[in-house]
Amino acid sequence: MNKVITSIEFTPSGVILVVGYVFQSKVKVLKAFKSESIPFSASGLPEKEVAVEKLVALLKKARSTLNIDLDSFILLLPPDEFQFKASGANQVILDDRVKATDYRDCMIRINKKVKVDGFANVYFDPISFVIDNQNEMIDFPLDKPGEDFTCNVYVHNIAKVTYDYYLQIVKEAEILPQVTLLSTFASSKLLSSYNAPNPFIHLEIEKDFTNISFTKDKHLVYSKQVLFGLNQVFDRAAAKLNIDSKRMAELAYLFGLDSDAGFAYKTDEKLSLAEISQALEFAFDEFKNLALELDQIPESKDASIIFIGNGNNIRGLHTLLGKIFNRGIYQFTPIIIGARDQVFLPCLGAIRIADLPYMSAIIKGSTKRSEVATDDFVR
Repeated sequence: MNKVITSIEFTPSGVILVVGYVFQSKVKVLKAFKSESIPFSASGLPEKEVAVEKLVALLKKARSTLNIDLDSFILLLPPDEFQFKASGANQVILDDRVKATDYRDCMIRINKKVKVDGFANVYFDPISFVIDNQNEMIDFPLDKPGEDFTCNVYVHNIAKVTYDYYLQIVKEAEILPQVTLLSTFASSKLLSSYNAPNPFIHLEIEKDFTNISFTKDKHLVYSKQVLFGLNQVFDRAAAKLNIDSKRMAELAYLFGLDSDAGFAYKTDEKLSLAEISQALEFAFDEFKNLALELDQIPESKDASIIFIGNGNNIRGLHTLLGKIFNRGIYQFTPIIIGARDQVFLPCLGAIRIADLPYMSAIIKGSTKRSEVATDDFVR
């Protein structure tokens, strides 16, 4: 039986909770849940009491709906002041063959020696493995014989205050995550499993934030969150058209960036499609700052963008973003029964990471599964 994993993320759109497992390298979803939206502070942190309340309610609903124990949790975190660096070689003595516990022991050593003031170690992304000082291997050499085993990893760090804040939320909900991950790293790993180009940038536009990340050779090397998302775009566009922000959002989702209906058309506010499109283009101009910043990242100049997130629901936005960033741009939506919404993508990636062979000694999941219909990802 495969491990059943529960991944959790806190976003302004709501608390996200996905329960699933991996079978034959494919993510299977037992159930995906999303709470109502939750308030975030100006600094980008969820209001603690509301977040705890919503998480507790989702956990209760998941347990009663699936009738299984939820005992293996992954907590997804935002890339607040994200840093990554190579750990250097970390060696352990083998007991005849490489086991998942040997990887775990390497990570324990790394966690103790790699400390940065003001930052917390979130995850250790393997670069390569070595047995008996022989050739480096990319894949984890499970059950390979030898006398010693060396790990080389990238250490993912974020601001400690952010890390501690989210850990306190789940602690108050009476759960303990066995693994923490950057949400953008989880998304990156899932996209890489779909043969994403190398290197690639992924741009995630959500309700009140935008994540932009750069992945090279399947390793996340840059990630940033800006507190400017769809709501802020709608506010700017609404002010330009002198209408309510809520109405602007309705028009944006209804008409997107179409500028011609093929016939004379006006909204109830006497606005043409061209006026709506121009206002949205003006509002999305804010992303030019991110485009300039991206150009400064080594080796990212020619990388294509994979566009994910709820911004995909605005028709024509991917074309506009391609012009703003001056890059090729692709849209991506995993098609899976029970988790078709873009908001579930990071949690799906987290479940896939939990199934990697070196993770088995770190996250130990329940093997009980309910008979819930699932479907594979399809391209």
